[in-house]
Amino acid sequence: AVGGTAIYKATQKVIEKDVNSKVSISDQDIADFYATNRAQFNLAEPQYRLAQIVVTPGKDPQLRNRMNDDAGTAAEASRKVAMLVERLKGGADFGDLAMDFSEDPQSAPQGGDLGFVPASALARVAPPLRDAVMKMQPGSINTVNVGPNYTILALVAKEPAGQRDLNTPTVKDGIRDLLQTRKQELLRTAYIAAARADAKITNYLARQVVEAQAK
Repeated sequence: AVGGTAIYKATQKVIEKDVNSKVSISDQDIADFYATNRAQFNLAEPQYRLAQIVVTPGKDPQLRNRMNDDAGTAAEASRKVAMLVERLKGGADFGDLAMDFSEDPQSAPQGGDLGFVPASALARVAPPLRDAVMKMQPGSINTVNVGPNYTILALVAKEPAGQRDLNTPTVKDGIRDLLQTRKQELLRTAYIAAARADAKITNYLARQVVEAQAK
């Protein structure tokens, strides 16, 4: 079983490497997608790209972050927030800190990323959070208290209402990522189907990779 697991992992590495090397998205691909889906980029209201690091004074048995770090008292939460703020001031990456320390199980695995939040949804969140976002500029970070909890907010970007142009970085990069993911999934599915149809060849290739790595 151990040998089979090693072969499977090696096969997956070969597939991922080959898939990634074959996926390329051209500017024409992006322009074609934008032209076909132009209406999707016409925003009815402003949107705010937000990320967060949440710290609470209570233990959560369901919490999972990379450091398994969970403040258990108000004093611990306050010290933890102060430590995180100092690291951010020192140039630490917000996403890495969120994955390591955030106590929000939904957003921590994504580096605290909440995606784009429309103004109508922002109006329904706790007033301190809403007011903080409205006063922030893209690239800024603010610490907000909501009851006993702390939220370190990052405003990544703000998109005004109206038609977003193709050359807007968030539009172009977003389309590129989407098309790249789609192509990778299609190729990965094709590789897996081929591997199942001819398991002997796949296993032989994987063994060669394992043996080469062992040498």
